[in-house]
Amino acid sequence: MKPAIVRPLVPTWQVAAAAILLAACLYAFVKRPLAGTDEASFHYARLHAAMGVSQARHAEPQNVIAEFEKALALDPTYADAANHLANFHLQQRRMPEAEAAYRRTLDLQPDHADARNNLGLLLTLSDRAEEAVKEYQHAIRSRPGFADARSNLGYTLMSLGKLTEAESELRLAIESGAGINARHNLALCLMAQGRKKDARDQYAENLKTAPEHLASLNDLAWLLATTSDDDLRNGKQALELARQADAITGSQHPLVRHTLAAALAENGQFDEAAIEARKAADLATASGDANLAATIQKQAESYASRQPWRE
Repeated sequence: MKPAIVRPLVPTWQVAAAAILLAACLYAFVKRPLAGTDEASFHYARLHAAMGVSQARHAEPQNVIAEFEKALALDPTYADAANHLANFHLQQRRMPEAEAAYRRTLDLQPDHADARNNLGLLLTLSDRAEEAVKEYQHAIRSRPGFADARSNLGYTLMSLGKLTEAESELRLAIESGAGINARHNLALCLMAQGRKKDARDQYAENLKTAPEHLASLNDLAWLLATTSDDDLRNGKQALELARQADAITGSQHPLVRHTLAAALAENGQFDEAAIEARKAADLATASGDANLAATIQKQAESYASRQPWRE
């Protein structure tokens, strides 16, 4: 019995014709200017920028940068190419180069909301919070409802100690569709105001939509294990959350392990708590964080004395 012949879904001649047509279209796109332009540079610039974006994750950094630079050489008014270049520099932690490229973008297009927001992020990371606030505010004016910019603004205001303003911005960010990081930052802001129950509710809300959000798991576990509020403290839940966070990190995160130690102590498992705290201190030391290691070591001594940690 002869095997059945499987025929292609599309005839070969049609595949070949489609390839020729595609090549012709690409040639026309590059060689023929759009209405209102005088040369192909406009098109080449956009092709080089697209190549830079597509190569950003796997190509050598100098090759990616070269694509964006070619785009800007061909079209010096191409603000998006300058913004892509700035974003790539920021990803590579080349802060001076990134800032220069963001400012070049904004010289070309002052209301470029993404560039304003990302320049604000760069300034926040560079401990220039007051400057960052102005960039986030400009981004929001340029694009009302810009959730990420509001979230970043709220976080930066919190870092400046402007907690009421920060809370307002973070709530607006969440209403505008900001992600789980905005709600986590709101919880931190509420904690800074001493509103622990409100913070607990925000952490819990985050975990409904993102059950493995590590920061929310760890911070809620720490709160429930160490708070001096008897009505809020919940050792059993704290231990469940801390163990979940520890599993996610493969028991290699010093902050998570020191939270686990606190949760064990709250449940009366003091010997295990002291062991976990010492391991957490060792991890902190190995990571170069001597201050954290010293803090955890003090907690280990408390557990060895059969005393839970309170904040």
